[in-house]
Amino acid sequence: MAAMNYAFPCREMHTILLGAGAMDAKLLDEFRAIVGDRGLISSAEGLHTYECDGLTNFRVMPLAVLLPSNAEQVQSIVRI
Repeated sequence: MAAMNYAFPCREMHTILLGAGAMDAKLLDEFRAIVGDRGLISSAEGLHTYECDGLTNFRVMPLAVLLPSNAEQVQSIVRI
């Protein structure tokens, strides 16, 4: 049995999303339907704020940022 890498359990999914190069318009529409226009950031200008945390040497531009405002929105996002 192959060993599992538990240090970064989301690494494979992250790579797949980054490898796609751009978010699918249908997926963005689904997210927008859940969180509204103000809860979805997908413009290049808006995404720069989220390209790094305190470690500014490690910058990665996200494909989109979701800002859910309640637990129901979080649940809906996870279901997608």
